[in-house]
Amino acid sequence: MRTFFIAVALAAVLVLPRSAKSQLSPIPPVADILSFALDPGRSNGDANSRIHLATLLSKYCAAVLNAVPRNTPGEDDWVSREMDTTDLARLARMDRSAEYSRWHLARTLNECVLYASRLTYGRPLPLVEEAKAWARLVMTFNSSGDTAIHATRLGLANSVADPYGLTLQGSIRYALTRAVMGTLDDMK
Repeated sequence: MRTFFIAVALAAVLVLPRSAKSQLSPIPPVADILSFALDPGRSNGDANSRIHLATLLSKYCAAVLNAVPRNTPGEDDWVSREMDTTDLARLARMDRSAEYSRWHLARTLNECVLYASRLTYGRPLPLVEEAKAWARLVMTFNSSGDTAIHATRLGLANSVADPYGLTLQGSIRYALTRAVMGTLDDMK
């Protein structure tokens, strides 16, 4: 089953027409991140493997962030105002908007870059701090279904192709969970 997810991820990129592939920004392969998660023979990762995963993730998120269209300051203000309500109709309208999709993806990817970079910056973190950083990354990718919807709404993914791996966030979250477990295993 895990091999199936890797195959789907690779197929999503491979089915793009050549002209579409050449227009994409160079995105670090999401397959490298998925292989950490989905390789049944791999342990939860030693410290070097986890740093490698954090490096891949930081580069991936930074590259995808560059591809995500941004809101204007006025659009970000509108999203903030719409979120500050108990009116379910307003919240539903906001949730279906392109402005919210751009805000959501930018926030998710910015958090990813921040926390993944923290894991790779300078000297190694104490294990408790490393585990917390991995857990924050897991939480960053907690709304993978929403991320796929927002990516599709903005034209960054569709039912045929997902060049940025935005519909595979659940598998990325699984890789991150394995890194948390590896860190906790090192605490023994």
